[in-house]
Amino acid sequence: MLHPSEFPDGGRLNIHSKPEYLGTLVELLEGSEAWDELIASQFKKLFELPVARCHHSAKLIHGMLTRQLLTKNKHELWTVYGGFPLRFSIREFQMTTGLICDKLPSESKVEDYHDPAYLSVWNRLFGAKSIVTVMDVIDMLREDAKAETRKRFSTWKKLSLALVVLIDGLLYAAIGNNIGLHETL
Repeated sequence: MLHPSEFPDGGRLNIHSKPEYLGTLVELLEGSEAWDELIASQFKKLFELPVARCHHSAKLIHGMLTRQLLTKNKHELWTVYGGFPLRFSIREFQMTTGLICDKLPSESKVEDYHDPAYLSVWNRLFGAKSIVTVMDVIDMLREDAKAETRKRFSTWKKLSLALVVLIDGLLYAAIGNNIGLHETL
């Protein structure tokens, strides 16, 4: 994106991925059925990351992103590192994180599971709210942990909220972690 002679000197990195969300989810969900399902999924690998050192990794990745090369390959990131081109594709992402990165299902496959008469997942999780931040989701999980047993969220809802935190707060890492634009969950 920038010519090597134009890289900023002494610029601060603006990192939005929050690896500490992993610890928060452990604290809020451990011992619940939602936790058991989360740990039984491919996301277990994220909880095995050395979170105390992740912020250094995030700075490295951010540095790579700011030195991107534009290519025709949609699912590869080419960057200049030490004056040499370096590839980081979905394959390397899968190897690094341990997450399964299979091909996305076709539109027709997705439509097979879509029931327009059913209330949307967004509405089931957040009601009429059109903008929800990752911190709002964490606050929902915190409030649930304090609630009376009979008033707590279902396993489905806890797991869904945890996945929102993981995807939008850790993997997607959008500026401000504002998921209001992702209403098609």
